[in-house]
Amino acid sequence: MTVEAAQASLDRFAQVRGDTRLRATADGRSSVAAVAKTEPLAPVPAVPYPMIVSETRTASRQALVSYRGNRYSVPPELAAAQVVVSHPVGGEFCDIATASGIVIARHRMAADGLGDGA
Repeated sequence: MTVEAAQASLDRFAQVRGDTRLRATADGRSSVAAVAKTEPLAPVPAVPYPMIVSETRTASRQALVSYRGNRYSVPPELAAAQVVVSHPVGGEFCDIATASGIVIARHRMAADGLGDGA
């Protein structure tokens, strides 16, 4: 559905089924249908909302988290703990958070499968 089609559908709803009772507005009394004509839908954003990929991992005894063929470090107190690795699709960095959601590390992502350690 295009923005124009969505606006036309909203306008039809406001005229036929929408609330037709009069409401007090800044410039007098008006119906919801009349107000809707003056407030069109906002344009579609130029960039889509970023999708975040999140996966639960268990840190090794050496406080390293394996993710997509690479190893990323976490603080030593999180050795053998479960953490959540997340990154936006196409993003440059990944965040590693505790199970409760506190971000404890941020690393530049290496290409998948390089075996790099960060």
